[in-house]
Amino acid sequence: MDEYTSITYWDNEWDKQKLEYFIEQRINSQIIKILRPILFKGSKVLELGCVPARRLYFLQKAFQVETYGLDYSLNGLFNSVKNNNNLLCADLSNLPFKEGSFDLVYSLGVVEHFSDPTKVIQKHLEMVRRGGFILITVPNFYRFSMLSTIYRLAGRYKQLKQTHNMNIMNLNNFNALFKQFNLEPFISDYYGPLVVYSPPVPFLRRLCARINNFIDRRAIMSRFFSPDLVFISKKNLTDSTFQIQSSFE
Repeated sequence: MDEYTSITYWDNEWDKQKLEYFIEQRINSQIIKILRPILFKGSKVLELGCVPARRLYFLQKAFQVETYGLDYSLNGLFNSVKNNNNLLCADLSNLPFKEGSFDLVYSLGVVEHFSDPTKVIQKHLEMVRRGGFILITVPNFYRFSMLSTIYRLAGRYKQLKQTHNMNIMNLNNFNALFKQFNLEPFISDYYGPLVVYSPPVPFLRRLCARINNFIDRRAIMSRFFSPDLVFISKKNLTDSTFQIQSSFE
């Protein structure tokens, strides 16, 4: 699979100091509303591109699920949260699991690093059981989005364009990725407010948590304000397609 990044790139990105800024990583509260009725105690969950594995740890505590994470950055995995997470170093082209092994397979900001994201989506489908769920997000780097504006001000937008598939970061193109699989979504839309990360200082972490809670309650979902796009769907019990069973609240 042709990728815009490399193992060396991610080994440099996921050094211990940088990962400390992600200590408060959360899963969006609206996504939690969907996951709550579908994840039962003992469910098997797989995250593709899992470093730093803190969201797996969150799911483990919140839902008492069995968590697995896969990433090809050995440096990132060494610095990730263990805490009963089953973390494996492997490439997406050669997954070390039997097909249909998981109740939920998800990735948060992975498919946009590939020239052909559909090949990565196919890997999600291979790993999830019939009746299970997939969840895929990509960042919203639409040129006029708030997130892109922040990166421009920081002088990093040019680098983003070199390491991301920018073509899929609008809602029409994002939806088109899943149509060839006949996938019917619970949700396929912009989501989530921007999250304020803080250094690993207790006072600043508490302050940022309060700011994030305030933002959560007043978030506006749109291509201008939302930092991500999300797709969630359920695998059909009878074949390889998906069918809608619920709605996003």
